[in-house]
Amino acid sequence: MSITSPAQSFQNTAAMKPDSLPLQAIATSLRPLFSFGWRTLLTLTACRAIFVVWQWDRIVDADMLATVLAQGFRSDTVLLGLLLTVPAICFPFLASNSRLVPAWRALLTVCLPVALLLIVLMECGTPSFVDQLDTRPNLLFLEYLNHPRKVGASLWATYQLPILCAIGVTSALTWVNTRQIGKLVRRAVPTRALPAMLVAPLLVLMCVVLIRSTLDYRPADPLAVAHSVEPAVTKLALNGAATVTDTGRSHQ
Repeated sequence: MSITSPAQSFQNTAAMKPDSLPLQAIATSLRPLFSFGWRTLLTLTACRAIFVVWQWDRIVDADMLATVLAQGFRSDTVLLGLLLTVPAICFPFLASNSRLVPAWRALLTVCLPVALLLIVLMECGTPSFVDQLDTRPNLLFLEYLNHPRKVGASLWATYQLPILCAIGVTSALTWVNTRQIGKLVRRAVPTRALPAMLVAPLLVLMCVVLIRSTLDYRPADPLAVAHSVEPAVTKLALNGAATVTDTGRSHQ
C-alpha cells in the first residue's frame, strides 16, 4: 500500500485544476485581457485629463469640456474593443489546449504590452504635435518614421526636456505593464474545450459592443465628434490611434 505525501497530493490537485475547475481556469486565462483593458482605459483617460488641464482655457471658451470627456471615453472604448478582438477570437483555440497554451501565453505576453507601449507613445507625442500643428498625432506621425535621423535631430534640438520626459514615462509604464501582465499570463492554465467555446461568443460580443459603443442601428463613429473652431480641442476628444487611423483613411 503506497502512501501519498502532502507535496504529491498538492501536485496532483494542481494538475487537475484545469479539468476540475473549468470556470477558474477560464478566469485565470482571461485575467490578462481584463488587466489590459483597465490599464488601457486608465492610461488614455489620465492622458486626456492632463491635456484638458493643459488646454483648459481653449476648451472652456469653446464650451467643449463635456464633449471632450464623453466622446473621448467613447473613442477609447472603441479602440479597446478593436485591440481585444484578436485575443478574443484566438482564446477558444489556444487557451483550451494544453499543447497550445504556450502560444496563448506568448500572444498575450507580446501583444498586450506592445499595444500599451504604442498607445503611450502616441499620447506622449500629442503635446509636440499640438504645439507645432495644432492637432493630435496624425499620418505625419508615421511618415516621420521614414526619416528617423533628420526628424530625430530636429525634435531633439527643440524638445529635449519633453523627449526625456516621454522616454522616462514610456519606459516606466512599459516596465510596470509588462511585469504585471506577465505575472497574470504565467498563471494561465489550459481550459476545457467546451467551456472555452461557450465563453468565446461572449468575448466576441463584448468586443462588438465596445466597438459599436451604442445600441442604435448604426455603430458609433468616434471620429464624428462635435467640431469646434479650435482644431486641437476637437482632436482632444479622440485618442492618438483614432486620429492616425482617420488621417490614414482620408489619405487613401
